[in-house]
Amino acid sequence: MQITHFNLDYPDHFIFDLDPSPGTPFENVVELALVLREHLVQYNYHPFVKTSGGKGFHIFVPIETKWDHNTVFEAAQEVAKYMVSHYPN
Repeated sequence: MQITHFNLDYPDHFIFDLDPSPGTPFENVVELALVLREHLVQYNYHPFVKTSGGKGFHIFVPIETKWDHNTVFEAAQEVAKYMVSHYPN
């Protein structure tokens, strides 16, 4: 058996957590999750959409472990900013 060593400084994934605001129709969250997934696919990522806690979604995005935590975090923030500016509801 081979033991894999993890380096927390170089993540192997990032996650977007989409939860509806009070009063937001669930269909809006479904649409946003699919739009975000398609946006990420354009950049050759292979994201997975999963339900989270019954009222939202996680967009799970596997990545290579060649970028440090800060770089991954900043890149995810830029994607989030783009989505907020283009899909504010």
